[in-house]
Amino acid sequence: MDPKIQIPDYEATPVASIPNICATVRATFSSNRTKDLEWRKIQLRKLYWALTDFTPKLVAALKKDLNKSEYEAYLTEIDWVKNDCTYLLKHLDSYAKDSKIGSPELSIAFAPTRMRYRKEPLGATLIIGTYNYPVMLLLAPFTGAIAAGCTAVLKPSESAPATAMAIKEMIEDRLDNSAFTVVNGMVGETGALLNEKWDKIFYTGGASVAKIIAKKAAETLTPVTLELGGQNPAFVTRHANVKLAARRMLWSKALNAGQVCLSQNYVLAEKPIVDDLVKAFNEAFEDFFPNGAKDSELVHVINERHFLRLKNMLDKTKGKIVMGGKMDQSTLFMEPTAVLVDSPEDITVQEESFGPIFAILPVDNLAQAIEIANEVYRTPLASFSFGSKEDHQTVLGHTTSGGTTLNDSFSHASFSNVSFGGVGESGMGSYRGKASFDCFTHQRVVADVPSWMEPFLRVRYMPYKWGELKRFRLLTSDSPDFDREGRVIKGLGYWLKFVLTLGASGTGGGGGSGAKALLLQSYHRQESATTGYTHPNSDGDNSTINRLPRRNRQKCMPMPTSILNLVLVHFHFHGEDAPKLTLTPSRPQNNPLHISIFPSYEPSGPNTPAAPLRTPLQFSLLLSSTLDVFELRARAAAQQDGGGGATRLSGDLGLLHAVDDRLAAYGFETNTGVKMVAVVDMRGRSSRAVTGPAVGAGGGGGGAAVGLREGEVKPVFKAMQAAYVQLLQNPFFDPDEHSPPGGRGGHRITSKKFGEAMRRIGENWAPGVTNL
Repeated sequence: MDPKIQIPDYEATPVASIPNICATVRATFSSNRTKDLEWRKIQLRKLYWALTDFTPKLVAALKKDLNKSEYEAYLTEIDWVKNDCTYLLKHLDSYAKDSKIGSPELSIAFAPTRMRYRKEPLGATLIIGTYNYPVMLLLAPFTGAIAAGCTAVLKPSESAPATAMAIKEMIEDRLDNSAFTVVNGMVGETGALLNEKWDKIFYTGGASVAKIIAKKAAETLTPVTLELGGQNPAFVTRHANVKLAARRMLWSKALNAGQVCLSQNYVLAEKPIVDDLVKAFNEAFEDFFPNGAKDSELVHVINERHFLRLKNMLDKTKGKIVMGGKMDQSTLFMEPTAVLVDSPEDITVQEESFGPIFAILPVDNLAQAIEIANEVYRTPLASFSFGSKEDHQTVLGHTTSGGTTLNDSFSHASFSNVSFGGVGESGMGSYRGKASFDCFTHQRVVADVPSWMEPFLRVRYMPYKWGELKRFRLLTSDSPDFDREGRVIKGLGYWLKFVLTLGASGTGGGGGSGAKALLLQSYHRQESATTGYTHPNSDGDNSTINRLPRRNRQKCMPMPTSILNLVLVHFHFHGEDAPKLTLTPSRPQNNPLHISIFPSYEPSGPNTPAAPLRTPLQFSLLLSSTLDVFELRARAAAQQDGGGGATRLSGDLGLLHAVDDRLAAYGFETNTGVKMVAVVDMRGRSSRAVTGPAVGAGGGGGGAAVGLREGEVKPVFKAMQAAYVQLLQNPFFDPDEHSPPGGRGGHRITSKKFGEAMRRIGENWAPGVTNL
């Protein structure tokens, strides 16, 4: 250690002063000063430069406490926390910003409540560190507390006394001491801290102390985050790259002298590769320490008590040391040591070494290895798998751990911005990166309900009216797609038949499920003067195309923009009448409730009648294919979520289907089952003019050469949703007339206001229009 660097002897904080210290940080939080974002940023910046300026003293303290090299001090301690500071400073504005609550959590019907998550600091916090990484494991969660707007008392580990004193000096010299302070001490001082009321306690260390902290916190219902350890298993199968596995596992036991809660405690190796694995460990040992381990930069065991605990494990094991084994009690030096054992009951397997010792236990197969691991310690902090992809999937599917690394040692916990935490006996809660901010933050739900929503909320007022409940259910309830036995009953076959009929009503009173389809198609404003075309299936009549007046035909020539067709489809099924997966002989009652088509026309001469660019049949077929794609997307999404093929709402916006390079359909599905389709005729719009990612790129239906950006289509769907919700809020609109379980529906929607709203959307939309 540089003689110019002076580190004072360890001094405990007077117990009598602890209540006043805690009262100060609570009062500072109550002042609301820490909630200011700029104040938080200033404290993070000050911490960054404090770490920079105090680096020589911190390096010297780590050397004194652990014989930690300057290299490891930078790599695993100081630089880690500095990176935490810069990362949180970069993202703090976005993390702290209120976030809107929308689909799928909130139905579109309740969007006017403007619900949001407000990010609020928990309050005064206690952060207790440990000795193996006395800088990083104390200050990394501390950066999250600062970013969240909390105040904090830090309690460094007394087992690393020099580092504790250096940290105390740094914090008191550079940060706001009314908000952040350090308390040093042992059991008495820690007990005094736990007697205080905290808004959050963060503890890193062993399970025995964690239980004491959790029990004490429970007395005042104080939330805790516990970062613990456990007997971490490593699985090595006959398919593994044995040399690579040995090299990477040896690194985890050489780093910090194995005093890492994430390193493997024992290795379960299939018997055919055990000899090769032992040989590979020794070869890697020679590569790591060409001049011997004692003259290397190995960290030493923290103190004599822990050294004797590790030595006792080697004295009591019934196994054979097959790598390393040398030690020096006077300097607390111990080589990375592998012990070949023949029973999972061996002390080197049953007890967590938290040091450079690990066991190698031969097993018959991977199934036996998994069984042993689950019996030894079911919820370790980490697990490791070396083998084939199939082996990895078997390990992941049959074990539990805080995190898992495949073909390496704890890479999953080696990146400071990736969430890290245990499970079960290895801890609760997580931190690092955004998780550090979330760890000390409360997401307060805020709803701002306008007065004009009062008619919509009348369902909750007495006297109760069943009609209001029906309307409310329509807006808020999803119909089940499963029967009483748990079987899915909505499938692709049913939807295909349903869509291809396009509104043909069933004979014999409409047996089967009650379905409602609301279809609306309109066009670009250049066609707004047309009187319209009614789809043949809209009311059962044979409709005709109303031609444009000859003087207006030139307005319908191809424009250097897009022609829009809007289709809103809402299928709703009731209870046991819901359709089955298979095709049924009965034809569901699925008359469209409203269809308005305003067709575009080819340019014509003065004496040439205009002809529609697209026929009604083309649009009908396109609609059929889009609903098919909705179902396929739902199935794909369910499979990605592990749903075993069960369908669910897709909830995404994207390209559904393209008939050719100019006619394409875009879709959006809400969490209430409303499927919306915007059919866009791109005729006249050059594909070269489209830059940036198009909506639905890579989505179902094939990628059209031309496309719309998501922002160009979103306003259409938002306006369609708003119009439909407004219709449902109309007290004179009876949804049962259009979607009854009893069969009296199938009526068209005749609301003029609704039709005008849909016409307005079609007439006013063009690429680039954001307000409809």
